[in-house]
Amino acid sequence: MKYKYRKTATFAGVLLTSMAAHADTFTGDGDGTSWEDPDNWLGDSVPASNASNILIVGDSDVTLNAGTWSYLDSNNLLHSSTEYRLARLLMGESNAGADSGTHTLTLDQGVGNTIRATNSSSANVGTRANKHSILNIVSGTTNLEAGRIVVGSAADSSGTINVNGGDLILGRGGLELGFSGTGTINITAGSFINRNDVEIFGGGTFHVAGSAPITIGIGSSASLDGNWEQASGGVLRTGIDAGGMTTILIDDVDDDGAGLQGNATFAAGSILDPYDLGGATPDIWHTVMTWEGTVTGAPTLSVDAVNAGWMSQISGNNLQVQLTSIPEPSAALLGGLALIGLGLRRHRD
Repeated sequence: MKYKYRKTATFAGVLLTSMAAHADTFTGDGDGTSWEDPDNWLGDSVPASNASNILIVGDSDVTLNAGTWSYLDSNNLLHSSTEYRLARLLMGESNAGADSGTHTLTLDQGVGNTIRATNSSSANVGTRANKHSILNIVSGTTNLEAGRIVVGSAADSSGTINVNGGDLILGRGGLELGFSGTGTINITAGSFINRNDVEIFGGGTFHVAGSAPITIGIGSSASLDGNWEQASGGVLRTGIDAGGMTTILIDDVDDDGAGLQGNATFAAGSILDPYDLGGATPDIWHTVMTWEGTVTGAPTLSVDAVNAGWMSQISGNNLQVQLTSIPEPSAALLGGLALIGLGLRRHRD
């Protein structure tokens, strides 16, 4: 069974409604960066835990770090000593007709601290035309408990999530990349798990870089099974290092063969783009993805991957890639080529 949440008209209505007044809007009118600077917020007040809708606008480069956490704790703005709650995270939203811009939010709250978004509707990263929104996960735990995490959903919009450390959990719903715009998740370290599915549309890229990430579990965060759906033009990009790469698990959570069942679907024209991150061992099959249910279709290797000597296969419940070695020319062959060249020169003389 496949669960589809895309209802374009309704979704657009939700976005328009969310653009009404936001008391918790980061304007950047203070130092322009620090979450804990009251002057950076509309109304000159740092949002308390359980604040309504956190809206990042303008060419903002916002950082929430250990200093922020200390400020929140000292001013009784935390939900608990280790948790700060947001009702909803919105990045890239702005008034219609606004100029283009880049909005960056870096969450570096530290080990043992959790930022939790608790609203059941979508969390948006890059949903406005000509906007580029970037969410960086660096340390601690970030749990976005939204029905959908939507990245790059509008025409000419662009959204990027970088998991460079810590843990990113999508505790309520799935991840949607590049429905009409450009949506990318880059996982280079730390962990990523979600509840439900990952949908990669034509403008979407799911990128895992090497073996440093700890866990990548689709469906692993709660009771709903994982499900992978990759449309034509959608990209699964995989960097292989000396340790291979961290395998993506499509999880049948209860191993009961019911619900979403841990299935993977690759539409015709979906793309697999492996590359050598440095130290990839030739002629060894590396498992990119494993599913606990069934698979439909197979992704097509990118042109760059083919030219670099990569091969791919589905073996049992695994999607695998291999970098083929190119044999060095033998001494006899080199000698023969030299003799041929000498003979050609003599013939010309």
